[in-house]
Amino acid sequence: MARARSGGGGVVVALVCSVLATIIFAFISLFLYVQKGNVTEEMESAQKELNQFVTKGERSRDEIAALKSGSGSVISKLLDQKANLDSQVLASQGKIAELNAKLKAASKNIEDAEASNKRFSNMAQQAAAQRDQTKKDYNAAQSQISGTIAKHDKFAKDQYDRIDQMGAQLQGQMKDTRSELQGRIAELTRKNESLTSEVKRLQGELNAGKEYGDNSVAITSADGQISGVTEQDTNLVYINRGYNNRIQLGMTFEIFNAGELIKLNDYDALRGKATIEVIKVDENSATARIVRLNRGKAVTSGDQIVNAVYNPYVGQKFYVYGDFDINGKGATTREDHKQVLSMIERWGGTLTSKITADIDFLVLGEEPEVPAPLTDNITDPAQIELIVQAQKDYETYQELVGQARTLKIPVLNQNRFLALVGYYQR
Repeated sequence: MARARSGGGGVVVALVCSVLATIIFAFISLFLYVQKGNVTEEMESAQKELNQFVTKGERSRDEIAALKSGSGSVISKLLDQKANLDSQVLASQGKIAELNAKLKAASKNIEDAEASNKRFSNMAQQAAAQRDQTKKDYNAAQSQISGTIAKHDKFAKDQYDRIDQMGAQLQGQMKDTRSELQGRIAELTRKNESLTSEVKRLQGELNAGKEYGDNSVAITSADGQISGVTEQDTNLVYINRGYNNRIQLGMTFEIFNAGELIKLNDYDALRGKATIEVIKVDENSATARIVRLNRGKAVTSGDQIVNAVYNPYVGQKFYVYGDFDINGKGATTREDHKQVLSMIERWGGTLTSKITADIDFLVLGEEPEVPAPLTDNITDPAQIELIVQAQKDYETYQELVGQARTLKIPVLNQNRFLALVGYYQR
């Protein structure tokens, strides 16, 4: 019984072991199956991931085989190639940008050239149109000129005919009046001879035997000399008179050649060859500038200086009467009269209130016109007053001239006075 029980326990143990082994095998099989599935999924996932980089068919290509050879992975080599390609792409992009800029500039030049060409084309069209219009205008003007010339020729012929007729008439009139004119010429010739004799006689009286103190010496003799001409500026000269000789700034002088005879009778139409104005005064000399110079003349050392008002030693007396027109405005004014008085006083002359024997010069303004006669038909008081005043002015003027001749006082009209003091318009 004991054996039988012992034998039965072994079977149980064996059976249990078998069951356990089966169970363990089943677990192991299940585990392995699960692991196989996982590995398979991983392999499939890896295959898919690998196919994303390179397919099975691409792996057999020579390029992939070349990448597999050598050290390093295919991916690293591809990345190196990609980096190299990226740098080439960047360089290419720079060149492309440069080429694009050049292309843009070239396009701009082409656009500018096309615009210029269009502008030139328009200008050419305008020039052609203007040329055509000018040609038309020229033809029209030529036609008008031809017509005008024809009219002018006809007008000129008519005028020549009229002139010939008038010439014939004038010749007849000249023939009729020639004898009358010859008679008048003969009469005027006799009067001229008589007046010439009278002028010679008066000239002889004027220049013959002047008594001491005759004031014509102040006119016929010089007031000083040109002592030199500056080398730096030929328009500046020196005179041998200074403030010790009564020279003042602004004083003007007429210039005559050395030794030239200065005659009062010539001063109606004669002035010196030049006019100077004092701009600087020293003790015994002065500097002056040339303000007027006759064409072809020159101021040199030794030339004479003349101013009727100025006297290097004593002041001269003047009596001034009348109205003046100093600057040639066409009308006398009291202002010009005051300017004459101012010149005399400024240059050392003395003005008197009446004409006496010790007067050096009588300066007269414009001679009054002969007044109209006062008739019974004139009843307007204002007009009568004007006529009376005009007659009084005329008589006073003539009376002064007569007194000056009696007293042998030199008479200076406006032209003589302005010439003798070297006056010029500034």
